[in-house]
Amino acid sequence: MKKIFLLLLIALNSPKSYTLPLKTNPQEIVFDSEAYDFITDLCRPILKFLPAKTLLQFYFINSPEINAFATTQHVFINTGLFQSLDLNSLVGILVHELGHIAGKHVLQFQEALKKAQTKGLVSTILGLLVMTAGALGKGSSSTMGAGGGLQYLGEVFALHDIHHFSRSQEGAADQFALKVLRSLNWPLSGFMNVMEDFAKKESLYKNEHMPYLRTHPFSQDRLESARRALEFANPKTPTCLPAPILDKFYRVKIKFIAFTSPVESATDSVQQACVPPEYKSYGKAIAMYRQGSLQEALSELESFEKNCSQNAFTLELRSQILFDLNQAEKAWQAIGLACKMRPRDALIQAQKAIVSLQTDKQTHIQESIRCLQRLTHAPSPQTGSLWYWLAVAFGKTNQPGKMQVALAEYALYKGELPRVQQHVRLALKLLKPQDPYYHKAKDLEHLLKSNPPSSFQGEH
Repeated sequence: MKKIFLLLLIALNSPKSYTLPLKTNPQEIVFDSEAYDFITDLCRPILKFLPAKTLLQFYFINSPEINAFATTQHVFINTGLFQSLDLNSLVGILVHELGHIAGKHVLQFQEALKKAQTKGLVSTILGLLVMTAGALGKGSSSTMGAGGGLQYLGEVFALHDIHHFSRSQEGAADQFALKVLRSLNWPLSGFMNVMEDFAKKESLYKNEHMPYLRTHPFSQDRLESARRALEFANPKTPTCLPAPILDKFYRVKIKFIAFTSPVESATDSVQQACVPPEYKSYGKAIAMYRQGSLQEALSELESFEKNCSQNAFTLELRSQILFDLNQAEKAWQAIGLACKMRPRDALIQAQKAIVSLQTDKQTHIQESIRCLQRLTHAPSPQTGSLWYWLAVAFGKTNQPGKMQVALAEYALYKGELPRVQQHVRLALKLLKPQDPYYHKAKDLEHLLKSNPPSSFQGEH
């Protein structure tokens, strides 16, 4: 029986749909409703400090490194931030990254690159960044001609303006973070902790970098700035964020630890996690589920719900466990309740649609088709994998033509154009011209003419 996905992972370069137990690899984006809910709640008070109509989009990257970065409206957060930091420190890094969005730093940096292009530098920037890290930073023994060396050094110092601009952006993002934290009466301790950690790491590598090419201001300078801000902070500032936010943080933290740790050591990782004891039952439930101990997982989940309350996300996990215990009807009831709690949550709605297919009740299957059709028409990174389940639904309701179109879309999502061609050919034979899915098949046929399968190497 096909497993459904509680936590959707999509690889950046070769998209695949995953089933639980999860197979995690570096540089995957983690799609999880509970994590999105937490980060949305956390950032809601910060929105007023950002430019009007800013639409933030968050992405969680499966990486243990403590890192995050922002573009114009996208914020990428490593799961390592949750695994290694406390809430205050996570907030410090996050608000700093939002400072880059508030200052439109990406757009400004792009403008700086355009100016550099007029000097003929853009074609050499990436190469120079790599070369200077090796040749100048680590004393490379490689040699170059006198003329080449002079030109090289000239270009290196010409890049100084761009990197100085980058350093000023980092300083501005720091100031934005401090301003927001003070305005919201949120603790500055986390930001201080992050700066102190950066300063320690910088002291280990300070002799290996060329000051002119540093893309961040000296961490010691940033630390001193944070210390000055702390001196003038309101002495009545609370030491932690509100309890509801802290509760959500602990849930996401233990979930990421349980899901991203190696299966064989997931339980130990949960046990060693820096969270209150009552939250470890949630992590143990996930770890045991991944290890195939389904009844034990259900018991741990019930213990967690008793101590920390049931919500849509614990119901989501309950549904997954019951589904794998071949209790499809109970799984459907659990995920149905989760959907009522979060009617606009696409990931939970998708899980309900998939569970509905396994109940073999026609009313549930028809509801699943309507849901999957709606979700596949809303572009998102996880849309592609849902075409497979829509194909299953059409197969269960004896609609072979539509099933072939859905399979063609799924093959397109996987980059398998020869398979797209096969399914489109069958769909056009089975469907009537007045059927909307016939027109979908024709659109795919037109796409194939623009991208012949013979010129494309899909994944096999």
